[in-house]
Amino acid sequence: MTLRARWSVGAAALALGASAGAQTLPAPTPHPAPAVSTRMARDERVLFGLLTATYGLRLGTAFNLGAFGRTINDPNPETYWILPGALAVALPVGALLLERRFPMRRGRGLSAGAGGLMGYLAATSIATWVRGEDFPVGTTLSGWATFIGTTSGVALGLLVGHLTDAPPADALFVATGGVGGALLGGLLCGAARCGVGFGAWALAGELGLFTTALVVRGAVRPSVRTMRLVGAGAVGLGVLMGGGVMLAHAVRDGEINAEGAQRTAAFGLGGLLLGAVTFSPSGATPRRLRWCRRRR
Repeated sequence: MTLRARWSVGAAALALGASAGAQTLPAPTPHPAPAVSTRMARDERVLFGLLTATYGLRLGTAFNLGAFGRTINDPNPETYWILPGALAVALPVGALLLERRFPMRRGRGLSAGAGGLMGYLAATSIATWVRGEDFPVGTTLSGWATFIGTTSGVALGLLVGHLTDAPPADALFVATGGVGGALLGGLLCGAARCGVGFGAWALAGELGLFTTALVVRGAVRPSVRTMRLVGAGAVGLGVLMGGGVMLAHAVRDGEINAEGAQRTAAFGLGGLLLGAVTFSPSGATPRRLRWCRRRR
């Protein structure tokens, strides 16, 4: 091989090596982490619809009172419930359609609902106490005081949910404490035969267990799953047992008397505690399973 041929072969080899070195594989691009949705989940949307339905019912009773002077004790209940029933259907449908067009952030729906529920119970207790009633009558349950309390509670719940960015489980957990406290106050009032102090006992119970739930939430830091299951189980069994007893007394006696209210509070509180205790261990199951795997 001549000198020129050797130079040609060497130059070709260098060019081939440089070309191969230039063809390095590009660095893999990292896959972006999946975006976490901030919209309300399906279960929260269902609860939001139920809460807006109850507010529509309350709005209809307030309109009946303001426009026609009709209360829940109206002698013609078949016509009295037309407007509240229509609003109980129309309001959640409109609210859910509006939420689909302008999505509400996760947690806001239950914050508003929990605030409205707490406001209604507090207003009912205060009105019962001020009027000296041993149990809230129909005009108290459907009067202006409870409507103002409910509306103020909804606004306050939205504000607190916005400022703290509270998840849905927080609202459900704290509201469960408030409802359980009101039932406990009414039950203790009946046991102590407090008479016209029913409203004060119910208000003290609501504020007491509401505050306790806030303290427990801040100190123990239960998981979101635990709070959700505790709230869902407590509310579900509480409403089922307490509502069943109330319906039975209403059908049998035609009204809810003091005895019926006492039994309703007892069974409602019992169902609430049973649901909370039953569903609470389910929220800790994944953590326990992970601990068992680490032990193995």
